[in-house]
Amino acid sequence: MDGSCVKRDPAFDDARVAIAPDRVDKGRLLMAGLEQEIGGLWDTMNHMQGAPAPSGFLDLTDHSIQDLLNWLRRALTTIRSLDHEIFEKSDPATYQAARQVDPRGMTIRGLTAPRNNAVHHPEVVDPQVDRALGPLDGHYVIFPAWVERTNRLDPMFTTQKGFSQSYADAYDEYVAGRTLHDTLLDAFGFFDTLAPDLARRDEAGQLTCFPLPPPPFAEPGLYFRLSPSSPNEHRQQALLDAQLRLQLEMNAPTGLERVITGAFEAEPGHVVLVGYTILHERFTHQFFEPSDQVTFDIRRGYRYVLDAGVSPGSNSQVLEVAADLTLAGGRPLPTAELLRAGSDGGERARVQWELCRKDPRHYARFRRPRA
Repeated sequence: MDGSCVKRDPAFDDARVAIAPDRVDKGRLLMAGLEQEIGGLWDTMNHMQGAPAPSGFLDLTDHSIQDLLNWLRRALTTIRSLDHEIFEKSDPATYQAARQVDPRGMTIRGLTAPRNNAVHHPEVVDPQVDRALGPLDGHYVIFPAWVERTNRLDPMFTTQKGFSQSYADAYDEYVAGRTLHDTLLDAFGFFDTLAPDLARRDEAGQLTCFPLPPPPFAEPGLYFRLSPSSPNEHRQQALLDAQLRLQLEMNAPTGLERVITGAFEAEPGHVVLVGYTILHERFTHQFFEPSDQVTFDIRRGYRYVLDAGVSPGSNSQVLEVAADLTLAGGRPLPTAELLRAGSDGGERARVQWELCRKDPRHYARFRRPRA
């Protein structure tokens, strides 16, 4: 979760923290540093080195991962210094109250444990290589995110006083699942709201280091947060993802028809049918589709047929499938035979289907492929 359901208290919408005079210069230095660190992380994310792995995913180089984690480590250290040394020590009551009611402030709270335990960064950061774009000039674009917390990460949330439930809860609610730079922009924006004189601005009053440059790649339906004042990336992307998935499911697949050749169980009782889409007479493309979506497609007029090779006793090459997933004469779709036929490539199919469930843009590659 990202805390998007939590509204800021209107009483703190215009809150300001009076920075102590002896902390202003250090505050400006740290805000300038955070600008640079967010920019460095963003640039590194857009220029990762790696090579395609046999699994079909991207194998990033150790140096690229180290560069990414180093920019993250520096940014988290700066955020903690601003949080504790500049704001909290200047006006603890006002600052702590504002941090508690602002989701961006709670993001800072959620970043405290990762900052205090940099040795665990490789465990708490998911490079999300399945979403990588590229290559371009030998580089890839990735969108690394904070992983969902499990018991394996308990050491990160354990202090000298024991396990910190408050740090863990803030991480779960406001950090986990979000991209790294999205949370860092939250922190910068929160500090800038409370003390706008600390950040560098041009003559028009605009931040000098934002917006960040757009990535060298773009795909329809992808949202990139490039400025602290821009909408929360996690929430905005979730909205776009839901819209894209609904559009994909409500519209028929591309192609002339689909041939069902096998199946697998994504989970007990949940059958996913697999096969190939005939895009035209010389081109086909693999598909993965849950049985209820196949029913919906057929009712909307799209044609699915069964490869007769998995239906013993048939004299035809293909058998048309009805909307209730039956064949001619009311015979049920031979699910057991389809599961056996799909067992050889079942694990690879499951991996692809999980990616389809996670990312509607990946699903679109199979739902509406182009010849």
